[in-house]
Amino acid sequence: MIYAEILFLEVKGRADNERRARVGEQPIFETRFDKPGDLFRDCVREYGRCTSKIYMDDKDGQSHQVGWTFLKRVPYEDDRRKTWLREVWVTMYAEPIRKDITQTATYLEPSGTKYVHVSSHTVTEG
Repeated sequence: MIYAEILFLEVKGRADNERRARVGEQPIFETRFDKPGDLFRDCVREYGRCTSKIYMDDKDGQSHQVGWTFLKRVPYEDDRRKTWLREVWVTMYAEPIRKDITQTATYLEPSGTKYVHVSSHTVTEG
């Protein structure tokens, strides 16, 4: 199964001066998909055209594609006659994130290759 995390943004302004505001998110969840291509096609149907890819760098500085960004004009919930431009970032994971003193995320590239990213965290009390 593929896990995903979704970030929703509102895009404002003209192309030469765009601003983005975070309007929602869906924490990591288990999708119904086994293949990245199936998740991608579902995202295009739901979130609009793909405008970019999301990359993470490993400890050696090598980049790995771990998701996509999508763009779609959608109506406001309170006034369906007005619309806004929604950008959606979808990041794929091969498994849920494990949190200890270090955080380990196993991302999934569209080719099916797993990529592990580890980041250290200092936990302080008080």
